[in-house]
Amino acid sequence: MWPWPENSDVVVTLPHVKKLVYVDVATPPRTGRTIDVNRKCYGVAVVGGDIYVSVHDDPGDGAVLVMDGVGNVKRMIGVDDRGRGIFQNPYYIAVIAQVLCM
Repeated sequence: MWPWPENSDVVVTLPHVKKLVYVDVATPPRTGRTIDVNRKCYGVAVVGGDIYVSVHDDPGDGAVLVMDGVGNVKRMIGVDDRGRGIFQNPYYIAVIAQVLCM
């Protein structure tokens, strides 16, 4: 788990400068730390301490990066078991987190 700065922080993508930016949406809003991404980033979701970011090179070669809160890539999802690309130009992402309690 990584430290989320504030409860009112969100993560925003800046595709053309290849960055993620933390934004505190409290009044007044203010920007916080940034994370450099090596590709254009579009969709973003935060689940269980991980940041899921859809990226592509515009056009093509899309992937989903799973990152920690400081930008370390933990996993890249982009090819199937035969090595074929599974995303073309992913602009959006939605994540459903399921927790099983026993």
